[in-house]
Amino acid sequence: MEKVDELEEINLSAIMLEHMHRVMTWKTAKYCIPYGYLLNYVFKHFEVSLGRGVPGTTKKMFIVVTLVECECIEGKAKGRSRVEDLLEQQTSLKRELTDLTVVLNDKEVEIAQLKSQLPKVVSNGPGTSGVDEQVMQKLKAENEQLLKTNASLSEEVKALNKQVIQVHEAANE
Repeated sequence: MEKVDELEEINLSAIMLEHMHRVMTWKTAKYCIPYGYLLNYVFKHFEVSLGRGVPGTTKKMFIVVTLVECECIEGKAKGRSRVEDLLEQQTSLKRELTDLTVVLNDKEVEIAQLKSQLPKVVSNGPGTSGVDEQVMQKLKAENEQLLKTNASLSEEVKALNKQVIQVHEAANE
């Protein structure tokens, strides 16, 4: 009320939406959505169809699919939103990162086992350690490649997380 008394600008629509969300999510209260009369008047003025509706979750995004389902706009809805695509891509990259981490751990165990066998092979005599050294070098190179791949996937997941946050922030504005 102080803002109104001081004639400062306020975002009335944001206040009303937040109030409606609080009323809908209040655990013990049994209220209906406030501003019903006002909203009906506004919807009728803008010729919004009030006949058929699709129930959704609170604060569900107004994506094209939802608007087409509710007959608010005409057209063919695209199947998924950009956020859903980014989340699926993020899940896929996380799965791939987990798989590569498992492979990396297996290779590290294999390297540790070969290192423990190395003194036995060296003590067995000349000529046998060269083959094991080649195998060891090959495993080290493979391990380095897996570490690089793991690091690049981690960076991709971080970048996707930033994109998802930006898209959510843009959707909430």
